[in-house]
Amino acid sequence: DLDVLATSKAGGYVIGSISVKARLPNTEGGFWKSKDGSYALNSFGMPNMGLPYFKKHLPLIARMAHAHHQPLIANIVGFSNTEFLRLVQLAEESGADLVELNFGCPNVWESGKQEKILSYHADLIEKILSALRMQKPHIPIGVKLAPLPPHTLRDIVQVIVESDIVSFV
Repeated sequence: DLDVLATSKAGGYVIGSISVKARLPNTEGGFWKSKDGSYALNSFGMPNMGLPYFKKHLPLIARMAHAHHQPLIANIVGFSNTEFLRLVQLAEESGADLVELNFGCPNVWESGKQEKILSYHADLIEKILSALRMQKPHIPIGVKLAPLPPHTLRDIVQVIVESDIVSFV
């Protein structure tokens, strides 16, 4: 699939969301389209094979992307500071060109309870970015945010800008 993508007009590869633990898709329907076709929603639950799989395969994916002169963006999702740190390190060591921290609406459920959507918690984002700043990664960092009300967005962006580690939002 990556070889086919590389010959398309795509500007690069985005792999993700990568999590520490392998994730199965949400059991409910993952895609809904409005009757008029003007928008769609998804709730796939970020299915992926987890850290062991990507430790083995992400370096190969990076080499394939670079062989086609394409950048590789690793989209990662963690549920703790430690998980984000491990996944940023994985992306960096694997040769990704940028890591995107998925703070967006992940629609992830564990034991019947929805995980916190980080985009709505400036204090949690601040802790993650502070831990990353201390780790001093050499890979550019970006963030993915959920659609937010203006007052929440302002607070979240302020935390991100003040972190002085994020390259783009």
